[in-house]
Amino acid sequence: MAASSRRLDIDISSHLTSDELALLAEGRAGEAAINFREHLAHCKDCFQAYHDAVEFRAQSLVGQEPAAPSELLQNGRNIPFRRSVGAGVTRKPHWRIIVASVAAVVVIGAAWMFFGPRETGKTSLPVSDVAVLGDLVADASAKGLVFPETPEVRSGRTVYRSGDLGSSPDVRRIVERLRMLEKEGKATPDDLFWLASAELASGNLERARLYLTKAEGNTDPRLLKLRGILAYRESDLTDAERDLREVISKYPNDAETELNLGLVLLAEAGKGPEAAQFLQRARASKDSQISKRAELALDSLSSH
Repeated sequence: MAASSRRLDIDISSHLTSDELALLAEGRAGEAAINFREHLAHCKDCFQAYHDAVEFRAQSLVGQEPAAPSELLQNGRNIPFRRSVGAGVTRKPHWRIIVASVAAVVVIGAAWMFFGPRETGKTSLPVSDVAVLGDLVADASAKGLVFPETPEVRSGRTVYRSGDLGSSPDVRRIVERLRMLEKEGKATPDDLFWLASAELASGNLERARLYLTKAEGNTDPRLLKLRGILAYRESDLTDAERDLREVISKYPNDAETELNLGLVLLAEAGKGPEAAQFLQRARASKDSQISKRAELALDSLSSH
């Protein structure tokens, strides 16, 4: 069966897109490659499509006419082989050798992903689910302290039409999956971070405290930031300040934490001047969301 027809049966809303597969095959997926490979390890359909993309790239590099999935051709991923130009004769490598070598790499990668160590620091969630939780924490961050891993708040969401993000069917499904992984002892540190973030952003403070308590001793600064946010939401400003100051002591140029600590100090009596110092530092951040929030907080401080 042709590779293009195999792709027709794939639901692109839950699988890697042809564009993502092409970028991964070309080694140009950047940091997203880690999540893409994790998805491949759990999805045989996408892995087969990835194999097709790698084979297509190998053939195109040696000037062969590739039998490629139509999506890859439409996305402009056909990179021609750049032959040397000049005096003398340049011997081209035999295309069958290159294709066989690339195929061997794919097979080795498959063996590692399917049978190799499963416990990694990365999340077990597919990229699409991480995006859903990203929207959730972005929404929560707009109403209080800024969560770690918060993207800029996006307008025109298609996943959520109305209602509370924290109670949406997608979020409930993802949280239930993470809870099950944690209960079975299969949750990675990133899984635990996203689970605590989702519970906290959804207002489930008791559950958030449970997972953050289980993660005590973990050196991930994101978890310490979440503890500060949890304390702030419980109106425990003393503990919130302590946790955020601890992050600042280890990461003195963390604009996200400077903003949060400034907001906490702003809520405490008599700490306005120190709050202004942290907010001014956060305002200089290159992150437009953090800079904008710091500017608004400084404006409110000057108006009192």
